[in-house]
Amino acid sequence: MEKTYDEQWEEVAKTEDAHKAIATTYYQNEKYYNLGGITTINQFLKKISDVYGEGCKDLTVLEIGCGTGRETRYLADCFKRVFATDTSKSMIAKGIGRVPAKNVAWVNNESGSLKDIPSNSIDVVYSFIVFQHCKADTVRSYFKEANRVLKHRGRFLFQLGVFVGVFERDTEPISYGDVGRRTVKTITKDLIDAGFNIEKLADIHFGLHSCIKPDPLNVV
Repeated sequence: MEKTYDEQWEEVAKTEDAHKAIATTYYQNEKYYNLGGITTINQFLKKISDVYGEGCKDLTVLEIGCGTGRETRYLADCFKRVFATDTSKSMIAKGIGRVPAKNVAWVNNESGSLKDIPSNSIDVVYSFIVFQHCKADTVRSYFKEANRVLKHRGRFLFQLGVFVGVFERDTEPISYGDVGRRTVKTITKDLIDAGFNIEKLADIHFGLHSCIKPDPLNVV
């Protein structure tokens, strides 16, 4: 029987060192594993600081797919409260050991679900190199859950490789979930169906897409 997404990542967490959860060979070294966290989180922090300015320090951020805390440690330094979620209990256990920050709440969730997070309670939802490993239905479920937990006018910033422009095609290897052809058209539809207004779609593979949960009383 084929393993579920949750079972696959739990298996990875139990058999590999923390940094081995990152597929890129370059990051299979503790020093560069941590440096990679700084590099990838930097574009997120810049986008959020551009919107919130000094108010960033008072925000509550939820991270989908926190893994072993590679980026969680930096989120904890910058924001008032962080919810670090992952489908693997073992990943979370390692994350707790790596990131002792008291303002981080670690949450084990089922794939595609954030059911333990209250609705309208989060300022910003963030995810990086997670959805590319998920099946299309799981990604759509996460989109809807992100919208549910966000406060009105909250931001959803995430990475999911699509091509923007004339040549819209999926270039991920087949092992990266069954998301099929992720084009501007399909990702736009999924985000709108989830209830988001799209601020900007990234024009590079590892860029961040940016969306807003509209305020029904003052639609953005």
